[in-house]
Amino acid sequence: MASTRVTDRQRVRAVLLAAGWSLVGLLGSELLALPVIATVLFVAGPLSDSVYYSVSMITTGASMVVLAGVYLRMHDLDIGYLDVKLPSIRELGYSVLGFVLLFAALIVVSLVTQAIGVQTAEHNVTRIVEESGSIEIYLVLAVLSFLVIAPAEELFYRNIVQKSLYDWFSRPRAVVIASALFALIHVPVYLTNGLGPLLTTLPFLFVLALVLGESYRRTRNLTVPILIHAVFNAVQFLNQYYVEVNDLAVGITVL
Repeated sequence: MASTRVTDRQRVRAVLLAAGWSLVGLLGSELLALPVIATVLFVAGPLSDSVYYSVSMITTGASMVVLAGVYLRMHDLDIGYLDVKLPSIRELGYSVLGFVLLFAALIVVSLVTQAIGVQTAEHNVTRIVEESGSIEIYLVLAVLSFLVIAPAEELFYRNIVQKSLYDWFSRPRAVVIASALFALIHVPVYLTNGLGPLLTTLPFLFVLALVLGESYRRTRNLTVPILIHAVFNAVQFLNQYYVEVNDLAVGITVL
């Protein structure tokens, strides 16, 4: 629990620092990845859309891990600060429960938005696939969700950002604050259809982050939110691939 001696000023500073690190994770990882991507393009020449996107995601994820290491170094923390371990049966149960809750919520969101004609914001990968015609990108992303996307994001936004708030807030409050930051830093990748659809999507992103953050808080094992996040992403990407291959009119909303 947060100490009663912590002042409001200290709490505000902690939130601002967490927000700053959230932006570092988003923007810094992109910037660090650029030279690597440029080098790959220089050496290998033009790449197919799926290969280019794979290289981009892998280098961005690796850069996020590097930035997590920078945080540890700046705060004199060692590898023991990272809460990564094999999950117990109980923790695997949390992973299954988290995925079921999120998938059920996603289905409800899809059905409700389709029924009332409200548009949700699409992830920018949907636009990339539509413009390039490379639907295999969805298959690549399903695999990378387990290998890169979920591990890197959960390491940074749960083990670094959320955990940094534990000294200043009660842990449930830290989960809420970190979840709000996680939702907000995803605004750039969902700002594809305008402000209205984005505003309908942000609440679900916040709920997604709450489930991930709470599973981490309860288990103190980063593997649990990684599994939830990876399976949740992969199911959406595989569903969208199925929709595209079979030329279906509707599918589950990709978030």
